[in-house]
Amino acid sequence: KRHSDPMAPSYPVSAFKASTTPEPKFLRNTLDWTDVNGMRPKDYYAKAQRDSLSCSDIEGTAVGTTPRSKSKRVFSQRRPATSLDVHDITKGKFVSGRHTDP
Repeated sequence: KRHSDPMAPSYPVSAFKASTTPEPKFLRNTLDWTDVNGMRPKDYYAKAQRDSLSCSDIEGTAVGTTPRSKSKRVFSQRRPATSLDVHDITKGKFVSGRHTDP
């Protein structure tokens, strides 16, 4: 006669023996190339990087060195810009009549 308790069943589980995986024998490190000359990468920062964008050796590439900019500099020194100077109209006595603070 078979007897089983539904609240605490006990079933026979098949037994097995776990096998161990054998550890492979270490022969050599195949990624290590230090014994071969020339296999090490060169130092990236060994030389200073040259400035490939500099134009300082070409005349007229710096600010204020072209003939046009030199003539503008002479013109601005010769006659000052007075188009926005209203001192001669107001004579320094202008007071605004606007009141923004109530």
